[in-house]
Amino acid sequence: MQNKKYLATIILPAVFKKGTILNPGLIESILGQFSDGTSIEDVPYNNRYIFSIRDHLSRLFNTRKGSISHLPEYGLPDISTIYSRMPQGVRVLQNSIKMTIQKYEYRMKNITVTPIESDNPFKLIFLISGQLKSGNTAKFRTVFTTSGNSFVTPCKALDNYD
Repeated sequence: MQNKKYLATIILPAVFKKGTILNPGLIESILGQFSDGTSIEDVPYNNRYIFSIRDHLSRLFNTRKGSISHLPEYGLPDISTIYSRMPQGVRVLQNSIKMTIQKYEYRMKNITVTPIESDNPFKLIFLISGQLKSGNTAKFRTVFTTSGNSFVTPCKALDNYD
């Protein structure tokens, strides 16, 4: 029990203290790295928040709805189902992305999801933008493949988010 108290003393004030809302998330803080293995210390301070959101969006988009028993709505529908419903599948996925972000990514609001034309019919690409608590806008590009994987990248220069 003493370890949990110690952990909360170190992490929670940094995450919840007024004026420091642009810190990385709890998972990255505990692990000391982002999902791609990059150490938090190797990422400029102003970019850590965006990397944390990118990591969460990646986890969110690569999880199939219904696969987590205690959060049955977490994730997106099966991508193969989306591809089988083309071209209407694009609109279904677009709406699912927006609703899922609104429900599970509390650090962004006023979410817009825009489909981007692709030369490859086996890739669905979306531009996601939303307002951060700081008032700035974050933009991400996500690519879905027929295998069901999603790849999320920030779309804008990362040094303007603080």
